[in-house]
Amino acid sequence: MIDDATTDQDLRVPSRNHFERLRARWLGLTQGSLAAAMGVQRKHVNELCNGRRAVTAPTALILARVFGKTPDFWLNVQRRSDLWGP
Repeated sequence: MIDDATTDQDLRVPSRNHFERLRARWLGLTQGSLAAAMGVQRKHVNELCNGRRAVTAPTALILARVFGKTPDFWLNVQRRSDLWGP
């Protein structure tokens, strides 16, 4: 599990891409290392970070396992991104 200090409050300010901002919070965490920790291809993480892929329930479960957050946290990140979209 990757430790972090991100809370729901960190996501209150609308951002074009929450996922890239969240990934950047874990210093030294590259898209490749995140993909390895998630057990997915780097392309999957790249598409999440660049807003070309939405967080689905299975992805939320994986992110919850890797980062120690709940799946609901990650689904809410996606929901906020959908509501505040570009």
